[in-house]
Amino acid sequence: MSAAARIWTLPNVLTMGRIAAALLLPLVLLIAPAGGAALWCLILFALAAFTDFLDGWLARRLDLTSRFGAMLDPIGDKVLLASGLVCLFVLDAQAPQELGGLRLSAWLALPASLLLGREFIVAGVREYTALSGQRISVTGGAKLKTVLQFAGLCALMAAYAGPTLWLYTAGLALLLASMVLSLLSGADYIRKGIALMKETR
Repeated sequence: MSAAARIWTLPNVLTMGRIAAALLLPLVLLIAPAGGAALWCLILFALAAFTDFLDGWLARRLDLTSRFGAMLDPIGDKVLLASGLVCLFVLDAQAPQELGGLRLSAWLALPASLLLGREFIVAGVREYTALSGQRISVTGGAKLKTVLQFAGLCALMAAYAGPTLWLYTAGLALLLASMVLSLLSGADYIRKGIALMKETR
C-alpha cells in the first residue's frame, strides 16, 4: 500500500471528519435557530464522538492501522474536547432558569483547565519520546477518561437542549470523574515518559 493510500483509509478519514466537526461546532452556535443551538451542538458532537470508537474499531477490524492514524486519533480527541468545552461555556451563558439558576461555568472552570492542561502536557511527553524513537501506548484508564469526557459533554449539551436538571447533574459528575482519571492516567504517562527519557540519554 502506498503512503497516500495509508493516509486516506476509512478510519483516518473518519478521524479527519471528527476534527472537521470539532472545528464546526462553534459555527453551529452562530447559525442555529434561536433556542436550538444546544440540540444541534449535541447532535454534531455526539456523531463526532462516535467516530472515536468507530475509527479504531475499523482500523483493527480491517487491518488498517497506521502510524499516521495513531498520531491523528489523539489529536482529534483533543480538538473535539476543547471545542466541546468552549461550546458549553457559551451555552451556559444562555442557560435557562429551569436549571435552578445553576451556573456551569463556575463548576466547569477547574475541570476544563485541568483536562486541557493534562492533554497538552501528555502530548508534549509523547512528542518528546517519539522523537527518540519510543512510543507510549494508550492505557485503559486513558481510554475510559475519553469515554467519560464525551459522555459528560453530551449529557450537559442535552441538559441545555432540554432543559433537564438531572442530566445537568449527571453530565457534571461524569466530567469530574473524567478529570480524576485524566490526572491519574496523565501521571502514568509522565512517569513512563521520564523512564524512557532516562533510557535514551
